[in-house]
Amino acid sequence: MYDYIPYVLENNLAIASFMFDHAILLLALLSYDETALRQIYTVEQKKYRQILLETISYSYNKISQKFVDSEILLTNFRNLLTEKTCKLFKIDEYFDTYLDLKKLIDNTTGTRENFTEEEYLAVQKINNNLIKELNKSMDNLNDLADKVKIGNTLFFSEGLVTHFTEETKIFLYTLDFFQRRMSFTPTYIYRCKYYFNIFLKEHAQFLKHTMFPVDYKYYDEVRDYIYKFDKIIDNFDDDITPHNMFRLSKQTKETTEAFIDYNIELLRNMIHNKYFAASIPLLNDHILRESKYVIYQLDKFKSLI
Repeated sequence: MYDYIPYVLENNLAIASFMFDHAILLLALLSYDETALRQIYTVEQKKYRQILLETISYSYNKISQKFVDSEILLTNFRNLLTEKTCKLFKIDEYFDTYLDLKKLIDNTTGTRENFTEEEYLAVQKINNNLIKELNKSMDNLNDLADKVKIGNTLFFSEGLVTHFTEETKIFLYTLDFFQRRMSFTPTYIYRCKYYFNIFLKEHAQFLKHTMFPVDYKYYDEVRDYIYKFDKIIDNFDDDITPHNMFRLSKQTKETTEAFIDYNIELLRNMIHNKYFAASIPLLNDHILRESKYVIYQLDKFKSLI
């Protein structure tokens, strides 16, 4: 059994943060003429900000130092790239959110070992609030997908909406286990590893599409990551034996760690060396943090099987 309270809070922090990003990214990509849709994602941005702030306030001394050090919540790039995105696309910035994340990171000294039943109930309430908002997001994404199919609603590939939808499904799948206080099953872990590789492959495809119109630098390397994640995906054949689970984890982790290094180099060059890509700035950092979340989950899964 995982350490319930730290693991739930860590996942709630990560997922609320990713969904906060999703709202900003969709606002950046939606046509300014889509007033009703833009209002939906303006509300979503505020909702996930509120959930994130509430979770931050409850997480002091209840989350692990390893999670704090993982840079899933904050990288050296996030604030700058969020600022650039919000100014470029006229989106509310809410920089107090990142200040609160920084305070949590700077003032966390590791988690306690013993928790009361009242604390369990409080964390379940936090988890349940996030589940409710994720279900609303699923409805919004399904409606958005229908609109994208019939018009020029989104200034990006409609695959991004599908990608966000599938990620939200996995987030809900994870939080549902927490809500029922269930241990993760081998089937759950296998499914997550499979979808992690799907998401990472799609992340690499998004990077390829955004850099190709502007510059060939880094292009061949990102195509190689698409190929590598695709090869790992091909190895999933419903075999959930310990040997196969270990092999898939090893392949996924090694490739993801290399992909993280690639992303960091790409971001540094975009910021410091005037390398340009036709991308939303926040999307690059979002991909980096979600890749780090995959490593965090793979490490956690090792103790569960």
